[in-house]
Amino acid sequence: RNGLRMSLVGAPQVSAVADITAPSASPQGTFSATTVQVDGVDEADLVKYDGQYIYAMRPEVVPATPGITHNVLWVVRTEPATAATQIVSEFSLPGEQTSLPQLYQVQSAQGATEYLAAVSQDFRGWIGGPALDFLVLHPDRTRIQLLDVRDPANVSQPWAIELDGWLRATRKVGDTLFLVNSYRPRL
Repeated sequence: RNGLRMSLVGAPQVSAVADITAPSASPQGTFSATTVQVDGVDEADLVKYDGQYIYAMRPEVVPATPGITHNVLWVVRTEPATAATQIVSEFSLPGEQTSLPQLYQVQSAQGATEYLAAVSQDFRGWIGGPALDFLVLHPDRTRIQLLDVRDPANVSQPWAIELDGWLRATRKVGDTLFLVNSYRPRL
């Protein structure tokens, strides 16, 4: 709608589409938000949009370690009136992971995104060696990283938490993030 094309294969890739003009009937400042199944209950996505910025996660493969990635947040400014886009910043999330984080927005009262909660699963116990040995050394972990995007050109991570267990589901209602996590005790 805003002159963007998203690849649905693999990691999301944001690219501008040339020679597109914004529809004149659309009022300035309107945009489509994430489709939700239940009103007021937000679901995590690889891509979020707040009407001004697109926030998209993409993996960077760690060549020496198959199945492990460094994850990168792209912040892209949009100009709906001209369908223009500009990459404002790329932020490498600290740590290595085995899954691409899903995003939740934490917005100000005016609707601007102030923070992103990046929720991911680290299941490296399943990617090598005899499963039982690896699961003891590398149990399933759920990671939540809070990303400060109030200044989109200077993204930072104020805090992160890791929990033992397998991530089953997440939802956000208001300012509360709900997490369903299954814990498997270490041997």
